[in-house]
Amino acid sequence: KPGNAADWRVKINANFGLFGNAFSRLANTGGFVFPYLPTISVTTRANYSTIDPVHNIQPFYAYKNSQVEDIQISGEFSVENELDAEYWIQGTTFLKTATRMFFGSGPNAGNPPIICNLTGYGSRIFNGIPVIVKSFTVDLKEDVNYMQCSLSSPGSPTWVPLSSTINITVAPIYNRSRLRQFSLNDYANGKITAGAGWV
Repeated sequence: KPGNAADWRVKINANFGLFGNAFSRLANTGGFVFPYLPTISVTTRANYSTIDPVHNIQPFYAYKNSQVEDIQISGEFSVENELDAEYWIQGTTFLKTATRMFFGSGPNAGNPPIICNLTGYGSRIFNGIPVIVKSFTVDLKEDVNYMQCSLSSPGSPTWVPLSSTINITVAPIYNRSRLRQFSLNDYANGKITAGAGWV
């Protein structure tokens, strides 16, 4: 069901309307939702340049910049019925689509891959973080059963694994005007994390 303010599940949302009704099931749930809590790895880094004067016992460090490194998401996805299978098909197709630009024909040809939003765990963790999908991996295991699904393509069924592992690498992305609005004091106090999309 569509999420609400109390929904703290991990999901990746986007402007699905750009693709017609291809991702209608994902739009109905407010994005691609992981059915179980995934494992997420977040690393923040401060970069420093070293200054090495001669005849000195210790180099000096000059602050260069800060960054949030790629966010790694890994979760299990189980399929119990055809509706689950259809959701798996739309979800994996969307994640593959998010790694490609609008190329060739179509009204948006020439545009880069879409920007998504990462939410989960409430307002102080992931609250609408603007991200790009850098990589997507799904494991089609050989030791699980597969279910036939014809909902997405009647007459041309697809076989979906009953259990699979989905790995996604995303990176936060901000434009210059948004970066200029950043306040470290507000960030430390949680005033701009909620609804502002800062990791």
